[in-house]
Amino acid sequence: MESINLFDAKNILERPQKIIFAECSLEYLEKHYNDTRQILDYSGIIFRNKELANQFNKLPEIKEDELVHMDNAAVIMFRDLGSGNNSLHIRSSQIREINGNILVDHVTNYRRWMSLRILRALGYYDYKDFTGNEIIFDRFSGNGSIQISKSRIDIKDNRLQLGYIDVMRSLDIGLYGNGGLVEVGEYTTFVGGSIHVTTNGKVSIGSYCMFSHDFLVSQPDQHSIFDLKTHKRLNTGKNVAIGNHVWIGRYAKLGGGSGIPDNCIVGEGTVTTRRFEEPACIIAGCPGRIIRRDVLWARDDQRNDLQTYEECKDKKALDFLTREQWENFNAWRE
Repeated sequence: MESINLFDAKNILERPQKIIFAECSLEYLEKHYNDTRQILDYSGIIFRNKELANQFNKLPEIKEDELVHMDNAAVIMFRDLGSGNNSLHIRSSQIREINGNILVDHVTNYRRWMSLRILRALGYYDYKDFTGNEIIFDRFSGNGSIQISKSRIDIKDNRLQLGYIDVMRSLDIGLYGNGGLVEVGEYTTFVGGSIHVTTNGKVSIGSYCMFSHDFLVSQPDQHSIFDLKTHKRLNTGKNVAIGNHVWIGRYAKLGGGSGIPDNCIVGEGTVTTRRFEEPACIIAGCPGRIIRRDVLWARDDQRNDLQTYEECKDKKALDFLTREQWENFNAWRE
């Protein structure tokens, strides 16, 4: 499916006719209908099977071939996520072929979470939801999922910009306020974990990074702490910046204010809110501290029993060396 430059879900709300395309179980239909009908104000429903039509009679039935005459309508896809996104891709394409003026979206985009697999199936790589949160992504691969969750349905005006990334299990990006920004560079990989951002906060992650499983990058403190005497808040959110070619170990927790320079390694279970300045270091412990300087890391598997950096296939670290580090790297040749 060809991608659409920008899909703005606010345009869905402006359409007088919003039609449910029901290709799901009755339980799925009832749940999502009840959770979103106040937002979407549905005007009709298309059934894909007669049994479902006999059980759901809250809306007038519309025949699929009637879509050709509806120039100011939107179709909201109701399809169980377990049924496969390839079918969603096919169905949404078929609706656009019937009438190119009809807008198509999925019902879950009007709840508290969105799936990039669904956006990709719809062909939306630059998507703005109905409260103004914009999600821009290149591509992503792997067998995992990327989910955007909102702490409230009215969270708005956040921006997520993701390069071509790889997710093995799952990546959850949590929005806890308005006007936040999450940036992830090209060819960064994730096994599984969470990234949180709150009002006007920023989480920046560079290119060619490697995140293990069960990590947490959390820019906000979530709940507020106040001084007993002055009543002033003590724990405002602080931005998080992770450089290029950074390896984040499993169970690592990077809180607000964390800064990890290029080519660093954050060890398993490390906890930190510190902004480090030295690149090419190993950071470990609770609280995190530098335990070794002047290191390089590569994605090559240790099963290959490599003994020198020259034996590695992955030499992406060299792209992010400082001039002084290049001098040290080349010193062994002399």
